[in-house]
Amino acid sequence: MKKAIEIRHHSRRQYRPEITSEAGLMLLREFDQRLGLTATLGERFGDQRDPRYIAHPALALVRQRGYQIAADYEDANDASFLRHDPSLRAVASGRCALLASQPTLSRLEHAASWEAIRRFQQLGLEWFCRRGAEREDEDELMLDIDSTADPTHGQQQLSFFSPHWRLARTAAV
Repeated sequence: MKKAIEIRHHSRRQYRPEITSEAGLMLLREFDQRLGLTATLGERFGDQRDPRYIAHPALALVRQRGYQIAADYEDANDASFLRHDPSLRAVASGRCALLASQPTLSRLEHAASWEAIRRFQQLGLEWFCRRGAEREDEDELMLDIDSTADPTHGQQQLSFFSPHWRLARTAAV
C-alpha cells in the first residue's frame, strides 16, 4: 500500500521559516554561561533607565551587542536586521521576543558613563588575570589584541606586516 504525500504551499504571510546563519552563537553562549562574563557586565552596567519604559533588560542588551560583535557584526547598524535572527534571540534574551533595534543599542552605548566604562575595563583585567592564573600547563600566553585579518595592498597608511597572518594588514587604531 502506497502512502499519500501531501504538499502544502504556504504564502510568505502565513509561514516564515526560522533560519539562522549564526548557530555558532549557541556554543558561545554556553561558554559565556560557564564564565559568567556577560552576566557580570550586565550587573556592572549601572542601568539608569526609567523601569516603566524598559522593553529590554540591560543584560539582554549587553548580550545582544556582545554576541553581535562576536558574530562579526561590529556596527550596531545591523541590529535592526539581526533582531529577528532566532539564534541571536535565543542567546541574547532567552526568549522568542524580538531583540532591540539599532537606535536602542546606540542609546545604550551612548548612555554608558565613564565610570561604567572603567568598571568594564577593570572586569576585563580581573577576568584575564583570574583565567590566566588557572593555566598551569602553559609556559607561554599569546595575546593577539586585534586578531582580525584585514588585508591591505600597496603602501596604504597604517598598513603593517603581521607574521601571524603572514600578510600586511591595517592596524587597529
